[in-house]
Amino acid sequence: MFVRKKKNKSGLISVQVIDKSSGKYRMIKTIGSSAEPATIESLVEQGRLWIKNHIGQQEIDFSDERELTENILDNIEKVTVKGVSLLLGNIFNEIGFNLITDELFKQLVIARLCFPASKLKTTDLLSKYQFLEIGDRCTTSLPVFGQVTSYTKSACTGY
Repeated sequence: MFVRKKKNKSGLISVQVIDKSSGKYRMIKTIGSSAEPATIESLVEQGRLWIKNHIGQQEIDFSDERELTENILDNIEKVTVKGVSLLLGNIFNEIGFNLITDELFKQLVIARLCFPASKLKTTDLLSKYQFLEIGDRCTTSLPVFGQVTSYTKSACTGY
């Protein structure tokens, strides 16, 4: 909907609320008519107010955009990427790597596939995006950074 100013045969300007939702212009309401510019602008404002009240949509006040943006950003606790882990997690399971029950191993494999970086960068990525604190665990209980082949059948739950 919008407000239209249309000149009549009599020389007056009519202010109308027009709808073009079905492909054709349809007059919804005539707000009024006048020849004086100040009155016409007042009628246009009344038409906008009428649309605002009758359209059924609420408006978001963006007058203080910076404060609104800061408020939204303050309410964000964490951002995670789940699509990649869902897709690669299924492939991880189909290959049979899910027999190794350590969840950190799965996270490391997916991280190395998604972000082929150094081992140190991989741990940084996991701590930043997956909120995993790895620390000494990688070097003591999970020899992933050594050779994956060091896992024997006894390390798998399915054997």
